[in-house]
Amino acid sequence: MIEQNGNEALRRSLCALNEETDALRKHRLFVLSELAEDLTEEMRQRLSEDEMPSLDPASLRRTVEEKALPEYLPFLREGGEDALSADLAALSVFLAERLGEAADPVSAWRAARLAQSRVCYVPSTRAEAAYAVCAKEKENVTVSFAENAELGCADLVAENVDYLLLPYASASGSRLVSTERLVDRYDLYTAATVCLPEEEGDVIYGLFSARSTPFVEKGEMQLSLRFTVDSYSHLGRMLTAFSALGFAVGELSTSDEDYGRVASKAVLRESGNYAALWLYLCLYAGSFSFLGWYPRLSAEN
Repeated sequence: MIEQNGNEALRRSLCALNEETDALRKHRLFVLSELAEDLTEEMRQRLSEDEMPSLDPASLRRTVEEKALPEYLPFLREGGEDALSADLAALSVFLAERLGEAADPVSAWRAARLAQSRVCYVPSTRAEAAYAVCAKEKENVTVSFAENAELGCADLVAENVDYLLLPYASASGSRLVSTERLVDRYDLYTAATVCLPEEEGDVIYGLFSARSTPFVEKGEMQLSLRFTVDSYSHLGRMLTAFSALGFAVGELSTSDEDYGRVASKAVLRESGNYAALWLYLCLYAGSFSFLGWYPRLSAEN
């Protein structure tokens, strides 16, 4: 009997704790919603004055700190760093919803569409097969050839061509180091990936551009980005936030930097809230840049 009473008291305590936690979560979201409302009007005004440059990451972070720190941040930090990361994800969603059509932060990684579609590649059977997949997706696609990948990159940067096809990864998803080095050296964006039928080999081709615009837009797009964080625990919290914003992490690579910082590259899949993601990175990442917003093409498409 005493044991039953003890279990019942424990159950009631757990229920009360759950209710208190749920009430606190709702209150935090309410406070974040109010904060987003306070910030939105100023952001709208700045967007109407000089458009996207007014919402660069450093400027946006300063705006939130100046307006939010005195009244809100002590409250937000009550739950520790994990709660702060989740709160900033929620705040990003609220801000994205309220900014609405007045601002499209997705444009931060979308460049103007290219008038032409001149595709360059180093001649090979598999490269020709990859080009055939690309040519099916758009009209007026023309081709030129390069003697090697390095010269193809030089032509791309010089704007002699619009896109460059290079072997990108194995069918298992393992990146080709030689291509990765060229992409980093010439600061190229991924405009599409091309999956070849098995009889054409087990290499996935990448279609690269000197500008951050996709070759075509499909129902399912992937987003590649580079960002730095203060530590691996910080990285874990960011990956959790990406999931909360509607993105699945398809690929992730990291490297250590000075003072414990971590440089990361990630490919995000699924159709999440892109505007909220951009705002979240502005608020929480040490630095970030987009490496491509692109479709995955295949012969079956």
